[in-house]
Amino acid sequence: MKKYFIATIVALTLATAGTLSFANEKSVEADLGIKTLTFGQIEGAYQYNNDHDFTTGGGTYAGVSVERELWGTNVFGTLSGELDEDIDISARDAFIGVGLGPVEFSIGRMPSIERNVADNTVNIFEGAYFEGDQSSGRVGNQAKTKFSLGGVSLVGTAEVDNDFDSLDSWGAGASYRIAGIGLVGAYAKDDVTGVSTILGGSTYTLKGVTIGGTFAQDETSAGVTTNTLSYVAQYSLGQNDLKGGYQNIEDGTNQYILEVAHNLDENASVYVNGVHNDDNILTVGFRLSF
Repeated sequence: MKKYFIATIVALTLATAGTLSFANEKSVEADLGIKTLTFGQIEGAYQYNNDHDFTTGGGTYAGVSVERELWGTNVFGTLSGELDEDIDISARDAFIGVGLGPVEFSIGRMPSIERNVADNTVNIFEGAYFEGDQSSGRVGNQAKTKFSLGGVSLVGTAEVDNDFDSLDSWGAGASYRIAGIGLVGAYAKDDVTGVSTILGGSTYTLKGVTIGGTFAQDETSAGVTTNTLSYVAQYSLGQNDLKGGYQNIEDGTNQYILEVAHNLDENASVYVNGVHNDDNILTVGFRLSF
């Protein structure tokens, strides 16, 4: 993981000419056109599933994003790390990119195309996620091209191995958003395992109610397929959010999630999350964003 931090630190340093500090952030932006955003989140939760565990849930992280006009081109980058309950730090995102009008090119460690589909549809919970949709789903050595115009986005990704001499995986996706409706679809192929995945999803929001769902089909190199259906719904009333979800994995276990979250303000919330599958898991936690 360290190589993603090192490479991105070097690239961000070059992009900002090594001049950034919190003390003179405004003057740097005024003089050199650098825009800097620090961000992060602290999460803590008590989880009960016959054991008593304290967990960060993959939700404790911090990072910095930098953007600058350089030689007539928009140059950007993000570097962030994630902290687990054992106080171990791992790379979260570490990438740089350039923007040319509606087209963006980026390279480094970023969310996979499958993770992007989940984040735009069914990843609505403060606590537990559906199987396979949690804080993982980030890929290193990845190159991404994105085209966005008029509510339509087209994305292509490719991941190479650590020696940069062969293609490990690739994917393509599209999304469209208009008013309260969102549509997304993607295809991903893992050349190492031979598994290909087709994904499709949609969301609809009206008067505080949001519903969404995804369909995913995994196919092995032997032609064996597994279908997964996921559905979610959210109702917001004042500072409170009521969320529910159901997931069915073909020939697998059904999963149910019910969650109640209270937003203390726009940056802080507390929640109770219950999951029913092979086990019953109850989680009580908090999130603080900055």
